[in-house]
Amino acid sequence: MIRFEPLEARLVLSARAVDAVNAFAGDLYEHMQNETGNLAFSPLSVATAMGMLYGAAGGQTADEIAAVFHLGTEPGIHSAFRSLIRKLESPRATIEVTAPWLNEWHRQSPLWSGVAFDDLSQEAQWEVLFAIPTELWLEHNYEYSVWEPTYETSIANAVWPQAGAPIDAEYLGLVRNSYLGHVEGLDYSAKAEAARERINEWVEAETEGRIVDLLPAGALDAGTALVLTNALYFKAKWDTPFIRESTHFATFHLSDGESVDVPMMVNQYDELSSTVIDGYSVYDLPFESGGSSTSPGSMRIVLQRQADGAGVLSAETVARINAWDADEPYVVSGCPDNFYLPKFEIRVETDLASALAGMGMPSAFGGDANFPSIGAGTY
Repeated sequence: MIRFEPLEARLVLSARAVDAVNAFAGDLYEHMQNETGNLAFSPLSVATAMGMLYGAAGGQTADEIAAVFHLGTEPGIHSAFRSLIRKLESPRATIEVTAPWLNEWHRQSPLWSGVAFDDLSQEAQWEVLFAIPTELWLEHNYEYSVWEPTYETSIANAVWPQAGAPIDAEYLGLVRNSYLGHVEGLDYSAKAEAARERINEWVEAETEGRIVDLLPAGALDAGTALVLTNALYFKAKWDTPFIRESTHFATFHLSDGESVDVPMMVNQYDELSSTVIDGYSVYDLPFESGGSSTSPGSMRIVLQRQADGAGVLSAETVARINAWDADEPYVVSGCPDNFYLPKFEIRVETDLASALAGMGMPSAFGGDANFPSIGAGTY
């Protein structure tokens, strides 16, 4: 889990959206966790996209979306999402980091030993700096460091209607203003493949190249009326970076009882926020704070304490973890001599339509869907 600290204090105006996202997260996880294979999803991403869809819905369809996503019946939910998006995209601090050009030169130089510049001793760093040619220093104005935000977050929403379709202008304004969304008409009727390529191009750019070919060939055709996309990109530095040279192969136990050897990262913490909830060990690995007294967020690791455990989290357990956030956000406890975390990359394709229909909003995906703002007969 990626969490921002503390949501309640930082995002007062968007508390309603925060509560909705957190409640939906537990529900969706409980609904999907028994699926085969790895599971990865962003409740913020899904809820934001469905918030845009909710803005176009009416009747029973709107009621079902509101219930599944805990949006409530009072006005103001779209403004709450606007506040949430704006504040998550606005880092509170910056940090000084080694300039990319210096890191690149170091990696290509005879002084490279496999240890990054930032991890070298001060003596070794001076050796590298004195070895850099004068002309290269001049080219970069003798600047060997740059200032970067403590984290990068991009929540990129977009609505892609059929060009010329009768889409309600007020709805498109809602997408632009409340969800900071991109609106672009495309010609699906005559150029469906070109439209698909344009959407994929936009998503790839908004996710720094992480999501490529979101829509596979044949996903769109002449009957497509509107495509709604959400792309979420997040990048942050650890407050205490893992020791690159300490990464080694070690045993990782799978849920089916088998074991595999994986690259295992190693870190040492002077103190670490942790607790035990419902038989699970919970750790918060904070992101770089940029000198602030509190971290802007963390990665939350939830581990089974028994290898033969069920391996599933109930919505009630997720709620207790969130309650621990609110009541005791930074309970410092003793931490192990070494903290181990496997390197991993997860790529997952999920049929959210089936999941959401099963959670209580079937009409949005059926013939009786009611989206008056999109235009009768266009969905």
